[in-house]
Amino acid sequence: MEQGEAAHLALGRAIVARVAPEELPYFDETVASLPRGGLRRGRRGPQEDPLAFGGLAEVVVTGIAYGVAAEVLKMMGETAGRGLIARVRRLFGRRQAVEPVAPALSEDRITELAAAAGRSAVLLGLPPDRSELLAAAVRDHLRTADRPDA
Repeated sequence: MEQGEAAHLALGRAIVARVAPEELPYFDETVASLPRGGLRRGRRGPQEDPLAFGGLAEVVVTGIAYGVAAEVLKMMGETAGRGLIARVRRLFGRRQAVEPVAPALSEDRITELAAAAGRSAVLLGLPPDRSELLAAAVRDHLRTADRPDA
């Protein structure tokens, strides 16, 4: 499993653990059944609505969590890429060697990513109160994900 996929699964699992722990036993199976392109945003019809009774109601948060985790990691990658490009430009301007660096997320950036995750969850159909829990799960996971004791 590649590092990006492992991070995606870890964040998705952390979200589900906080927002819908009853879905954890089905997490791997549900994720395996999701389309690789992710979930689409916007309103769904009643037959497609995972919040509707019956069908997939028991795994609604897992699908949304996995989609939101993908968005958060994409935004993190874009941030890291911009930071690395700026650093490389500065270093080449001084003609110094470039060492790979894994940039740490600032508390402000973690807050921004968590808020974006909450907004995405609402767009994907999660009720606002559960979207707030989802945002808190993202925030807490990002704060502890890079710590060796986490």
